[in-house]
Amino acid sequence: MRLKFTFAVATAVVLAGCAYTRKTMAGEPSLQETQAWMNSFVAGRGAGATYAGGGCTGAVTWLENGSPYYTFSFSLGDLDPNTPTSVHTVVSPPALQNVWRVTAVTTNKLQRVAFDNHQTLQRTQDSGIEGINFRTNEDADRFAKALRHAIVLCGGKPSPF
Repeated sequence: MRLKFTFAVATAVVLAGCAYTRKTMAGEPSLQETQAWMNSFVAGRGAGATYAGGGCTGAVTWLENGSPYYTFSFSLGDLDPNTPTSVHTVVSPPALQNVWRVTAVTTNKLQRVAFDNHQTLQRTQDSGIEGINFRTNEDADRFAKALRHAIVLCGGKPSPF
């Protein structure tokens, strides 16, 4: 009798967990909500760069002394959803600092990211974005997760190889 009760309680707990998971999956944030979160998250917790996104486009601008240094402009649909990640980096000016940089690469590493150097006024094409910096690994991981979600919503495809 006790075994049946334990099994019933365990089953109820598992089913309740599954229902919660399904509810969360059905309530995933929209692209508009994700982009709004990404914009405000970088504004509040980013380090040395800004993020401006809307619809299926985004731009990361690195700042030097408060002025734009260079900008990566991209379509989220061009990025490989398996590539957003955070990388530990040490930057030096003015003093050594630990930061975690979120990066992503285009599907098949195609040159589809516009890279504008504001100092030389040159524009080139690149195969990835880098430089969304955060002071903690947790913040960088959260942003990378949101970036992955936005890429999927915009139709980004993984590289086959």
